[in-house]
Amino acid sequence: MSRHISPVTRDRIFFYDSKSLFVKLDGHHYPRADPSHLYSLLTWVDPGPVLTKRGVPRKRQPSPHRDETATYYIAQLMHFGLKPLKTKPAAKKALLAAFGGGKDLKVPEKLRNLEVELSALWDAESEKARIRYEQMERERQEEEEKRNVEARRRHEAILAEFDEEHTALEAGPSHKRKATNDGKAVKKKPRPAVVARKFVIEAPYLVEQWPDHASSGLKFTLSPSRGNGKHLWGRFDFGIVTGIIRCGATPKNVGETITFKWRGHEQGEGQMDYGPDNTGTIAFRANGKIRGTMKGGFMGEFIFSGVRTQESQVWVKHVENWKRQWRAINDRSHHAASVSRWGKWSEDKGYQEGPAGSDTTVAGEASDSSDGEEIFDEAF
Repeated sequence: MSRHISPVTRDRIFFYDSKSLFVKLDGHHYPRADPSHLYSLLTWVDPGPVLTKRGVPRKRQPSPHRDETATYYIAQLMHFGLKPLKTKPAAKKALLAAFGGGKDLKVPEKLRNLEVELSALWDAESEKARIRYEQMERERQEEEEKRNVEARRRHEAILAEFDEEHTALEAGPSHKRKATNDGKAVKKKPRPAVVARKFVIEAPYLVEQWPDHASSGLKFTLSPSRGNGKHLWGRFDFGIVTGIIRCGATPKNVGETITFKWRGHEQGEGQMDYGPDNTGTIAFRANGKIRGTMKGGFMGEFIFSGVRTQESQVWVKHVENWKRQWRAINDRSHHAASVSRWGKWSEDKGYQEGPAGSDTTVAGEASDSSDGEEIFDEAF
């Protein structure tokens, strides 16, 4: 809620705001003019052009005189308790006559009293607005704190699920296996991972550090590349940073943890953020939940969790756009962006790297060029 309050009035003619009394005509606000300034406007006479020593007009002349509008002069009649007239010449003539040969014009006591009354009324309304604003701000902060507490609860619950699963795996296989007809125990078959999904993300660390940017709306979208789906790609929006991830391999089964590199843009000035230290991990559960880590850039290192949304699977064609965004974040385009901030042109503006040799550019077609991410092919 804004603390701004509207000007106050008693008669819809004279209004008062935080600055002064004014008359509102034709949608414009006209405060009372200083009498000396008004007198100079009313008595102005065109002096003619400025001449040179030879008596001819100079090439450079002073700025032309700009008179006020008719509504300005009508408003001044009202400010000084005079009858408002309809035309500019008549209004100026009446104002000049009111000066009576002097250079001062008195404000009637009735209008002085009205200004004092409206000033007090505005102060009272301003105080009410301040109280309302502070109350609304307290309620907003309380609601935000509740949302943050609930978000942290959901985040910690997901992390606990992953911890329990990890503990169970370390403890070894359970003795209570399902038996077949011949009495032999059978192992559970691994469940395939469905990763082409959108996830709603919780990241308490980001909320604490950048509450204005990361308190809500954090998203993660994943999809394997077209063709052989060798790499898993994704787009993230963490409020303070948005960008693209490139994973070494697409997970085949739930329970697997994959590693990724990321490139992105800081929100605000759009500064590029990339480099060998921008890495992370994602682990998948069968119930559509993920646990991830991310480090690099100005954010440091943090843990995030996510829940799969109810939306349908991600359209794999989005990956082509993600690849273009990834390849557009590099040293050459970063330098071009830095140069452009100083108003200079660079031939590297919009430069894109070539795809890595292991990437598929169009479904099934691989490129022999490299974008410097061979680490993925070695690790997976």
